[in-house]
Amino acid sequence: MSLLSDEEQALLEALIGKLDLPKRRDRFAPKQELRPSNKLKPYNLKVIYSCNTCEAITEVVFKMLPSLDGTGLVSVRTTEAGIIIDSTSRRSCAACGCCKEFLLTKSKEDLVHLYLTVVSVM
Repeated sequence: MSLLSDEEQALLEALIGKLDLPKRRDRFAPKQELRPSNKLKPYNLKVIYSCNTCEAITEVVFKMLPSLDGTGLVSVRTTEAGIIIDSTSRRSCAACGCCKEFLLTKSKEDLVHLYLTVVSVM
């Protein structure tokens, strides 16, 4: 049921067709930027981890490869010898796999001092 007569309805539809109104974009529609692109290039990344507790330094090499859907890069840990490093990153961690052996060698006084040092930094 319409408030317009048949003639008015036909005129309204003809006018709307001639206006060429822009289509409304939905806020939740998938964005064009998420489609696969060729902008992502693989590279080799070396990450140097330094432990804040035992001061051990660990180096890990990753191959950064484009994901299958093309929306980002995926890291794959590698142990290949002679790989050319394209980028290096330094990171620190609170504890690592070497910390247990390090802490077992310390005396009770050294552990208390180490604990207070860590707590005061937080």
